Amino acid sequence: MIEPFITSLTELKNKIVNAFSAWDTNKSVWENLKNIGGIIRDSIADWWNDDNNPVRKMYNTYISPFVESITNLKDKIVSAFSGWDTSKSVWENMKNIGGIIRDSIADWWNDDKNPIKRVYNEYIKPMIDTVKEKI
Repeated sequence: MIEPFITSLTELKNKIVNAFSAWDTNKSVWENLKNIGGIIRDSIADWWNDDNNPVRKMYNTYISPFVESITNLKDKIVSAFSGWDTSKSVWENMKNIGGIIRDSIADWWNDDKNPIKRVYNEYIKPMIDTVKEKI
C-alpha cells in the first residue's frame, strides 16, 4: 500500500537532484539558480499533474475534502458572530450565537458528505468498538 507513494516520491527526488546537473560553469550563479529553479518547478508540476500520482490521488480523495469541510465549518462559525445585536444584552447575544454555532456543528457533523464523519465511522469507530469489546 505504501510502495506507490515511496516510488512516486523517489522519482520526484531523482528529478530534483538531476536538475543540478544542468549547472553551467559558463553562466553566472544567478542564471544557473534561475535555470535550475525552473527545472525543479517544472518537475514538481509535472509530477503533481500526473494522473497516476498516488500522492495527488490521496490528497484529492482525503486531504482536500477534509480541509474544505473544516473551512466550511469555520466560515459558518465566524458568520454566526455577524448576528450580534447591539440592542440585546451580551448574555442574549451569546445565547443566540452559541445556538447558531451548536446548530452549525450539528449540521456539519450530520452531513452525509462530511469526510471526517466518514473516516470516523469507517475506521476509528470500529477500532473503538473492538477495544470496548476486549475491555
